[in-house]
Amino acid sequence: MEGNPTEQKKTTEFLTPMTTSVATYPSTSGSRLTGPAIEFHEESFQLGNRVVTIGKGEAMNPAWRATMEDVSVIHAPGTWGAPDPDLAFFGLYDGHGGREIVNFLEHGLSFHVAQELAFEDDSDIMTRLQRAFLMTDIHARHAGVLTSGATVAACLLKNQTPNRVEIVAANAGDSRVILFHQGEVTRLTEDHRASDLSEVARIEQAGGFLFRERVLGILSLTRSIGDHLLKRFVIGHPSVMSATLDLSSNKENERTLLILACDGVFDVLSDEQAVAVVRENASKGAGAARCLVEEALKKGSTDNVSAIVIWLDNNDEKR
Repeated sequence: MEGNPTEQKKTTEFLTPMTTSVATYPSTSGSRLTGPAIEFHEESFQLGNRVVTIGKGEAMNPAWRATMEDVSVIHAPGTWGAPDPDLAFFGLYDGHGGREIVNFLEHGLSFHVAQELAFEDDSDIMTRLQRAFLMTDIHARHAGVLTSGATVAACLLKNQTPNRVEIVAANAGDSRVILFHQGEVTRLTEDHRASDLSEVARIEQAGGFLFRERVLGILSLTRSIGDHLLKRFVIGHPSVMSATLDLSSNKENERTLLILACDGVFDVLSDEQAVAVVRENASKGAGAARCLVEEALKKGSTDNVSAIVIWLDNNDEKR
């Protein structure tokens, strides 16, 4: 990808899953967050010759929500079963209709991504990520998860050379992956909502209808994992994008970062505003994720609020 440090690819081909065996995973139950506090987690790990610093913030938002239906996961290279020991995985799952699907996704999606990456065929990594979404959706149905659903934003991160990093992002629904690189904000996902005319056309072609910008008058989302009673119309097929970044010319005040966040953030903040909040709190490192969640709550978000912030340092020293 010479000449463009943020060159992107897209793919929209529908892929038929290759197997229908049923897998089971450990699960958690109940709401994790029962009070107004923001749950915060931070970690860092080595990716090639660089240190990646990650912060994760989650808030139930009890003024508006009685339960916490968001789950987010961080898998450092070599910890989640992927055949490539230098590949990191991040996932953010925004549930609705109960926690069953996010409990399933917490282990299920990364499990299927690792399986798809291990298959010996000629498929590229974007195609494999698509298949993993579809396989996870099928296994959720076989496991009896029928009425709950979740939007999904996922990201694979790989160090290619000392100065180049590859990102592959996928989503179903309206959770997003946002990239800030060399002064530019880029959305690496697509919102799948009933206000999208192409999604409306797809649903109508399948025999469905939209009422008040909701699928069959029920869901404002048009893609998700789960929601199997509406699966004919609310599909699990993700949008996938990739970007290869050249970090060699990064400036200290333009550090490359990624944000994974749910609509609890983006209903009240634009992509640019979310990036600005994180960059204004760059001195806090991983703590910028907490600041982003706090800002969404201050702006009046009425949903569960979750965000992952990933700082991509351009050398082997933490900042």
